[in-house]
Amino acid sequence: MTRGLERREGESLHLSVPVRRVALVLAALIVVFSALSFVSQVFVEFVVVENRYADRIAHWLDVNAEGSIPTWYATITLMACAGMLGVIAADAARRGRSYRLQWAALAIIFGLLSLEEILGIHSQATKVLRMSASLTEGVGYALVLGAIGLIALATLAVVFGRFYMHLPPRWRWWFAVAAVIYITGVVASDAVGDYLRTTSGDATLAYIGVLTVEEALEMTGVLIFIVMLLEYIGTFVGTVSFEITEPVRR
Repeated sequence: MTRGLERREGESLHLSVPVRRVALVLAALIVVFSALSFVSQVFVEFVVVENRYADRIAHWLDVNAEGSIPTWYATITLMACAGMLGVIAADAARRGRSYRLQWAALAIIFGLLSLEEILGIHSQATKVLRMSASLTEGVGYALVLGAIGLIALATLAVVFGRFYMHLPPRWRWWFAVAAVIYITGVVASDAVGDYLRTTSGDATLAYIGVLTVEEALEMTGVLIFIVMLLEYIGTFVGTVSFEITEPVRR
């Protein structure tokens, strides 16, 4: 090893995660992202129209745009959830606890949701849904989205029902609140926003507000889930350490 960089026996880096501070920082970021997005969208729609510099800045700040700063924030937080779920699944497998497969499945789901934020599959699927039938216009589109949301909830209830009921009451409550807030942002607000855009034909103040609230709800749901997972790891898993071992020399 390089002289002066040797690690003393038993000495290692220890990082603590203050849950309350993490929650406050993420909550502040959600408020800032939502406020900047709303103001910038109003600015380019009603104040400075068709200005490429203003449009570019507004795109970077838009909570509903692919490749924007808020979208990357959402991607990172969803992947953080996937990582923590993976830690819980690995710990459950090591201790021989039940429902380790469900924890692993949730880790995969959140990983896919994180990738979806980058790839924008949701936006493309919405366009396909619009073009598929005349029913997906106006109120019909809202009804179709509502039906899809109910089917998704029913599927999750069947697959994860017993797992959910096995959770301690505190975490069961947090899980439900986070899921309801997130799904409301994904489905309900999206349907309302699309209806407003369809009926008015142009981006209105109400439309911009609904889209901002939609994304804020999604980020808030993920925030609650992050706090829940951190508390769960601290209570039931304990200290999590990562060790990098040297390769075996033959």
